[in-house]
Amino acid sequence: MATVVLLMLMHENKVLLMRRCNTNWLDGYYDLVGGHLDGNETLTAALCREAMEEIGITIQPDKAKLVHLLHYLADDTEYMYTFFTVNKWRSEPSILEPNKCDDLRWFSMDNLPENIAPATKTALINIRSKILLTEFTPAKS
Repeated sequence: MATVVLLMLMHENKVLLMRRCNTNWLDGYYDLVGGHLDGNETLTAALCREAMEEIGITIQPDKAKLVHLLHYLADDTEYMYTFFTVNKWRSEPSILEPNKCDDLRWFSMDNLPENIAPATKTALINIRSKILLTEFTPAKS
């Protein structure tokens, strides 16, 4: 099972989402900043690395708060998604990997985009409801 870190960056009841492109995984869908652990790194170290690599912000590992776990289980894929929030960061978020992301914007938690990654949408709804764990099996197409 692979582990993924995801950053739920919030500002005035809005969440920062990036639209995926050229990744062969949910291209055209909005998702949170994040990625896989590189190996031999902690969850919070990976979170800080991904935040810097993808949107150019600096966050402190000890300021990251775990808010949700999502066990993603499909026929041939299994992930543990770990969702974190932070209250403070340095720099303005911007697209640093234009080959993987073609849009970055704040969305109201009350008006998420239609084209949001299904697991992420489910997790965000559950986070608002203070549910710690989601067990997610994607719909078969």
